[in-house]
Amino acid sequence: MIKKQHGDGNDVRKMFSVFVEMAQNILYYSAEKETRRSDGKEVGVGIVLIRDMDKYFCITSGNQIEKERGEKIYARCEELAALGKEDLKALYHERRQSQAPEGSKGAGLGLIDMMRKSDAPPNFELRAIDEHLSFFILNIMIQKV
Repeated sequence: MIKKQHGDGNDVRKMFSVFVEMAQNILYYSAEKETRRSDGKEVGVGIVLIRDMDKYFCITSGNQIEKERGEKIYARCEELAALGKEDLKALYHERRQSQAPEGSKGAGLGLIDMMRKSDAPPNFELRAIDEHLSFFILNIMIQKV
């Protein structure tokens, strides 16, 4: 449906790239887990939404996260949101050359890349569920071409 309405432009590729990154983050880092019947592997549970707005695609993810990890991710989002596009680009290329942080599935590139792709200031929230868990929400806006 989206491809029919908007063609195969850069905006659609960026939107799907962000969607995949959000889904992978949920898969790896969500505190809520389910066991796949096919192989018995535990995978993260969360939600990813794509909203087709007037001038933007809004891609939103949400998932439970351990409180301490959530606070770190929220602080990282604040740091990244304060950077300009050129600074994000430089950081992305620097991180590509470095090793993954301990406990991470990558070099922290996913969050940086989503912030780079966002065509409006990203919106993120961390809502306490209880003393151990929070719910992390991230919104990325991709401007339609």
